[in-house]
Amino acid sequence: MRLLILLPLLLAACSPYSPPHYADLATYACADGTTLRVRFGKDGAHVTQPDNSVLILPQQVAASGMWYATPQYELRGQSGDATWTAAPRGPVACRVQDNPWLR
Repeated sequence: MRLLILLPLLLAACSPYSPPHYADLATYACADGTTLRVRFGKDGAHVTQPDNSVLILPQQVAASGMWYATPQYELRGQSGDATWTAAPRGPVACRVQDNPWLR
């Protein structure tokens, strides 16, 4: 009986991170001057870059926080802090700007 009660909790703990509903759209300001608009969806993070090109980064399994990546791009973070990596450049620190729940 206890296993039936604990099983949903264990499965939820192992599932990929899902941004809360209030984080569906966020703007990140990065230390190098880059501004990213990010929409989180079921198919991944839709990252709009400064040139208005849109990248769709699939969700990855993270120990905590969020992690979306392709071989060339990566967005990782927790709460309002994130790291943006666009190959061949190194990671850049970013901070959410327009979502008071994540500041």
